[in-house]
Amino acid sequence: VLCGVARSGCSNVNDYKTGFGTSYASPQIAGLAGLVKSQDPSLDTAAFRRALEANSLDLGPNGRDDEFGYGLPKANQMISSINVQITSPAISLGEVNANADVLFEASATDSSSGIARVEFYRENGTLVATDSTAPYSYTLPGSEGVHGWYGVSARAFNQEGASAESEIVYVRRMYQATPWRTDASFLTEHAMNLFEFDGTLYQTAVGFDDRIYTRNSRTPNVFNSTNSNDWTPWRTSDDPLEFTDQPIYSTVFQNRIYQVHTGGNQIVFTRSSADGINWTGWSFDPRAQQTPETRLPVDMTTFNNRLYQVMVGLDRRIYTRSSSNGVNWTAWVTGTDPLEKTDYAVHLTVFNNRLYQTHVGTNGKIFTRSSSNGTTFTAWGFGDDPLEDTNSPVTIKAFDGKLYESHRGNNALIFTRSSLDGQNWSPWMPTLNETDDEITLSVFDDHLYQGYVGRDNRLYIRRLQNP
Repeated sequence: VLCGVARSGCSNVNDYKTGFGTSYASPQIAGLAGLVKSQDPSLDTAAFRRALEANSLDLGPNGRDDEFGYGLPKANQMISSINVQITSPAISLGEVNANADVLFEASATDSSSGIARVEFYRENGTLVATDSTAPYSYTLPGSEGVHGWYGVSARAFNQEGASAESEIVYVRRMYQATPWRTDASFLTEHAMNLFEFDGTLYQTAVGFDDRIYTRNSRTPNVFNSTNSNDWTPWRTSDDPLEFTDQPIYSTVFQNRIYQVHTGGNQIVFTRSSADGINWTGWSFDPRAQQTPETRLPVDMTTFNNRLYQVMVGLDRRIYTRSSSNGVNWTAWVTGTDPLEKTDYAVHLTVFNNRLYQTHVGTNGKIFTRSSSNGTTFTAWGFGDDPLEDTNSPVTIKAFDGKLYESHRGNNALIFTRSSLDGQNWSPWMPTLNETDDEITLSVFDDHLYQGYVGRDNRLYIRRLQNP
């Protein structure tokens, strides 16, 4: 503020001298900060900065400029008799449905000139609403229904331009989910896979005998039923190529179910079915007999009318290939990005007409990237949230205009987050369920399903309501 304009100040020769720069502006602002904070000890740095910007006389060109900054602080306006507080929600840390509107109401009074307006700010300092009529309010729209913590504060201005800010009130948007469902009909020590085909929910898992098992629901509303007969029996075969000690993944492509798994010989095997019962034989690239492909699970999805598979090579790099018919495949392609190395399976999905991939880096952080053509990808993006640290693969799925990720934390709890654009993410939200395997996400009957294998080796599923 006014850092480029000559001002008078004390010198070390017991006199005053004229100068300019931050050496002159900073002490004045520091003194003002101390004066304002003496009246409101709860005031934090961000709130003081907003108060300073709102209560400065603009000088020079309109708005902030390099010579005058935000202008000349109006100290008298910053020390006022204004009282403002958020009255609703009545308590902080309240839980609300992730898709519900949240009404924030504030009361404001001023004994000198009266309240002119109240501004509402999100916890990151973004102005989201202005109201000049009591009761002052702001509605956090349900259309922004990404789960996590949301903080809102209110700043009241009187007729003279002075202002004061309330404390931040937080609400937590939570997924509304059904209870976890399980049964003892099947036990496994590997992650399961859920997918929809022809209006039916399918489960696939690898048994203790290392064979691949599949079953499907008999009725569309199977999740609301407690009748075990609503599921078909688990099906498997005696094909010697079907043995695996890794999870198996499935997708639907050109009206057929495709499944992929990594064999004990480190070769990638793929098969398909038109009805979920009668399958083609397991196919593989003959070149893999001389050059093994991967030790880890392989995932796949459909994008731009092609079938895509992604794997982690023996060199720990991420490889992608595609096929137009599920039989003939392009060569495996990888990049040179040092962030691309991983010791865990990579997963992929399609969101906003882009192919997304996600993996856990060698530093335990979760990395995500995307591509508009399946070949050229953005750089890997990652965050610094400590809840993001994991030693298990992260699952990704698009649903209802949002992108979802789930992973098992280092504390064995299940964490989930979501994004509206694939770049800005909500905080990680935990459940109290513990697992030693990765999490699965699937879409069925216009709902998002989440599944995992418990420490009792049972399969658990729940449905997220209005996520």
